[in-house]
Amino acid sequence: MILAVLATLPVLSLPAGGNVQSPSQSSSFDFKMSNSNNIAVVQGGEGSNNVTVTLERGTPGFVLLSCGPLPTGATCSFNPQTAVPTFTSTLTIATSFSTPVGAVTVTAFGTGGGLTNSTQFTLNVKPAGSVGGVSLPTLGGNQLVPLAGIGIALLAIIGAAVYGLRSRARAGGSSTNLNKL
Repeated sequence: MILAVLATLPVLSLPAGGNVQSPSQSSSFDFKMSNSNNIAVVQGGEGSNNVTVTLERGTPGFVLLSCGPLPTGATCSFNPQTAVPTFTSTLTIATSFSTPVGAVTVTAFGTGGGLTNSTQFTLNVKPAGSVGGVSLPTLGGNQLVPLAGIGIALLAIIGAAVYGLRSRARAGGSSTNLNKL
């Protein structure tokens, strides 16, 4: 009796492409996913790439995009997040100053038609305070030293003052040493 009941249960099989679906979720379409490149970002900044969802067969329906796993303090968004294949979406990852430095593998997922497919890329988070390969001084928690901003502002004020003095000296015909500045 038990064997007769077991013999009537449906058998689930995995398709060759690795997409999982049950008999009640037969897919009306199939799609593949790809991405344009890896993302490099400085802590507290954001970076993006393009995720392309390509229709492989069937009558397409909507595909919803998501991503993960992300490091602490990072978020991802898609524009658009849902569309009908074939389409390209801009994936943006925003980080915070608390996002750990280093490279991680991130997966972009597409779900639609009873299927979930994916594409992977590397997110490389660089330390805050690195500009053009030059590291600026930081406090604990990778916050830039406030005096660095004050120093830049002070240099701008001094430069404006010297320019003003030179302009006045020239306008008045003065032969002071300011003209040598």
